[in-house]
Amino acid sequence: MTGTTVSERAAEPFLVMGVTQYCRIRGKDTGGAYSVMEHVFPPGTGPAFLHSHPAQESIGILEGEFEFYSQGPNGKTSSKGRTGDIHHVGPSRPHGLKNVGDTVGRAFVVFHPADVQEKFFEELDAFLRTRPGPPDLNAMAPIFSRHGFVLIEHPK
Repeated sequence: MTGTTVSERAAEPFLVMGVTQYCRIRGKDTGGAYSVMEHVFPPGTGPAFLHSHPAQESIGILEGEFEFYSQGPNGKTSSKGRTGDIHHVGPSRPHGLKNVGDTVGRAFVVFHPADVQEKFFEELDAFLRTRPGPPDLNAMAPIFSRHGFVLIEHPK
């Protein structure tokens, strides 16, 4: 690590579609190799819609009960995840997840490489803070496109 303090790394969280995301290790601290975020999911939240992005993603569940989604030969599939489980998603693989429990869920998420995800979350967070109400997918589409994100399903 470079000399970055915890307060710099854990400054203002990203708020994206109901999920609070704290960047615990920034890509600038790892030469862009990876970043580590802590995601806090209130019950019923998470990107349950199938989507893909260029970065690999490893999700370690700290608390809660989740459903992970992927795309199989016959369409969308799901599997359960609980505290202690780790779920890995390869680059550009369709996936999604949702907190299906009755309590707040928490997960550490490692993105490799770091920059695509961090820049995407920064831009999406800034955009969503300027627009109250449900997310407007048409207005968000250019942000997704700029960062290589593909919506395979639309959020409900």
